[in-house]
Amino acid sequence: MSDLSDKFEPDRNGVGIVFFVPTTTTSHTDYTIRWIPQAVENLLHNNDIMTKAELASFLGVARSTVYKTFEDDWSGEVTTKMLAAMCSRFGVPMNRIATEPGRAAARPTRRRTAGVSVRLAG
Repeated sequence: MSDLSDKFEPDRNGVGIVFFVPTTTTSHTDYTIRWIPQAVENLLHNNDIMTKAELASFLGVARSTVYKTFEDDWSGEVTTKMLAAMCSRFGVPMNRIATEPGRAAARPTRRRTAGVSVRLAG
């Protein structure tokens, strides 16, 4: 009973009352803005950009900026500099290539179709 001593409170007759406090887990909402990997990949492919170095050159930013911003699958945390550069240069709205705060990004999945590996947002 020693582990309950902080929750033990006697009533006026000296009878012990134990209060059980349920442990709750709070759902944590992540307000980070993240890239939508499939949308970024499609946008780059449609503009004949295949590498991070090509993207940096196209946007006129340092390669290190692009490498810090994107993972290998074009996912990652959005920076205002890169978001502004991409939306401006490609002429696309922000919600086409980045998630809204508090919403999860679609994770790219791979599916095989007729012997060909196809990458889809799932």
